[in-house]
Amino acid sequence: MNPTFLASVQRDSADLLYGNAVAGILVSVVASSFLVFAFKTENTSDFKFLWLGAMTLLMAVRYMDVRRWQMQLQNTEYDGKQALTRFVVGVWATALMWATYAVHVIQFSALIEQTTIIVVVSAMAGGSATVLAAHKRTAMLYVFLLLAPASIC
Repeated sequence: MNPTFLASVQRDSADLLYGNAVAGILVSVVASSFLVFAFKTENTSDFKFLWLGAMTLLMAVRYMDVRRWQMQLQNTEYDGKQALTRFVVGVWATALMWATYAVHVIQFSALIEQTTIIVVVSAMAGGSATVLAAHKRTAMLYVFLLLAPASIC
């Protein structure tokens, strides 16, 4: 494949992914806050607040990456591979954070909280199909990382 064409395809993929990133980050912040504050479980409250802090920090870093792309890289001949790598690492880290929450909290929570966690995480997986479609490997691995750990436990 022509290197110039490949670079153009990578930039197009990054453009699509970064173009949809703010909505995904916002959904993650709202959903994570909801799950932490909606249910009170003594066994998991410390973990939940620590996890929410880490998730909020991760979403802030991802948002700063999106803003950097919008201000400095968008509509330029930037390195698409590097931009894709940054985006993908952020998405995978987000998936691992969600999986960590689900695996840890489900084992200590009541049925209604378990069901809510499963619905929220499954909705995140389903919604990601269109948002991450520009990078097939990321779209598939995100869903796997999100759902497999909690399914096994």
